[in-house]
Amino acid sequence: MSASCRAGALVGGLSEEAANRLGIFGDRFGLAFQILDDTLDFKAEEAFGRPSGQDIRNGVFTLPAILCGDEAVRRLLSKRNRTSREIRSIVDRVRRTGALARAADRIALHCGEACAALAPLRNGPAKRALARLAEALAERARAV
Repeated sequence: MSASCRAGALVGGLSEEAANRLGIFGDRFGLAFQILDDTLDFKAEEAFGRPSGQDIRNGVFTLPAILCGDEAVRRLLSKRNRTSREIRSIVDRVRRTGALARAADRIALHCGEACAALAPLRNGPAKRALARLAEALAERARAV
């Protein structure tokens, strides 16, 4: 996301400083977006009607699982092959620990950093649209 934002700025004729700022925006926004995607995997059944825990099932350990701090989750994550029951246990434990709220806090932090990167840029519709995009992402995270 960072490279796309930066390259778009340069191709659009913006200054190196503006391109760097937009690169920072893309980095922070992209990170926030990925954390939200990871968080939604723990809410998938409720939000999308598909089984939650797909990342864990696929061997991908995301920020919410890391933030939960539950020793039982750590043990289950360290197993090579996890049963469906164990995956369900991980998902339930992560949900109960407050890790999803802590992940939402991280999302809000990164979205705030994304907006701060835009601050020195000239005001206009593009800047406002990017800021609104980051604010909407943070709001979506708080709703999870």
